[in-house]
Amino acid sequence: MSRVLPKSIPLAALLTPVVAALTLSGCGLITGSDEFLAQVDSVTVQAPLANSASTTLTFFGYVGANGCVDLKRVDRRAVADTISWRFVSRSRGGSCTQMPITLRYVDSIPSQPARSVHIKVEQRGTPLRRTVTLPLGTVR
Repeated sequence: MSRVLPKSIPLAALLTPVVAALTLSGCGLITGSDEFLAQVDSVTVQAPLANSASTTLTFFGYVGANGCVDLKRVDRRAVADTISWRFVSRSRGGSCTQMPITLRYVDSIPSQPARSVHIKVEQRGTPLRRTVTLPLGTVR
């Protein structure tokens, strides 16, 4: 007994399972781009070189849970003695790894003697806060 197959299968019928699988994978092929704040776990402060006009900060954390996420931008704002950072991640479409995407971001701040600088990282949950006394003496 032979089976008769239709001469043509509609393209939508062929693509429906593929699109459903990509949508369920969380890569946002259909939904587009979503923005959210990355999670910053720590910040390190490097002692400035002699006569250096800046102090280097390195931020560590996670941009996102999988390869469908990347760092879109870093917003920095200074008000009085507080400098705030916002690490904005975005979900994007495409083929994605399932490995977490880590954050390692380097920035610098002016090294003004006898000055305390408050570092604030805005993120989901509790903001990360540190106080740095320049020249580098203490980090709290």
